[in-house]
Amino acid sequence: MDSVTLALESWLRHCLPAAGLYFGPLAAPPPDDLGESVVQAHLYDVREEDRSQSGHMRFRDENNVVVAHMQPVRTYQYSYQLSAHTPDWREGHALLGDVMRASAGTSVIPADLLHGDLRDSCPGGLPLFVAPADRVAFPWTGAYLPPSPVLSLVLMAPLVASPDTGVPQAPRRIDLGTAVTGRPSPAPRRSVRLPRNRIEE
Repeated sequence: MDSVTLALESWLRHCLPAAGLYFGPLAAPPPDDLGESVVQAHLYDVREEDRSQSGHMRFRDENNVVVAHMQPVRTYQYSYQLSAHTPDWREGHALLGDVMRASAGTSVIPADLLHGDLRDSCPGGLPLFVAPADRVAFPWTGAYLPPSPVLSLVLMAPLVASPDTGVPQAPRRIDLGTAVTGRPSPAPRRSVRLPRNRIEE
């Protein structure tokens, strides 16, 4: 989860080099020491994608022996809300517009801005959706409202489990506990007496 938020932070700093950046709940303003123009981001929802799990994988050595099992890769949706704190509403709209403009040219956060395990699991970048079509209601609490429109942003990130190397070794020989002591004798033939023809009244 921290790697996903760090990736978003790196991307936002790349898009908005002159603005301050603060990650915290939108129910409270950012600290004053970040400057006059600040974009505030808040991660408010994480959920697994339906049918996101891939199949199990098995790792084999040079002798084709299974040495590890890999659990399915899970994909999670991280939902953020962005708002702008600026002296003038025009500047706030311009900052959020810069985020929208940057996302219009790409659908991913580039791999060179990723952190941690995401560098290996997302070599093509982290999928990014700004202002997604499906509206997600935000549960506002308290009397505080952000001073600018709220811009929704969604990241899709995989979670790769560590391989399970505790695989029991396959037996090299199986003893069924049976043996042949000699040539089996043929089964005796059974004679069947056929009924004679007779008439009964």
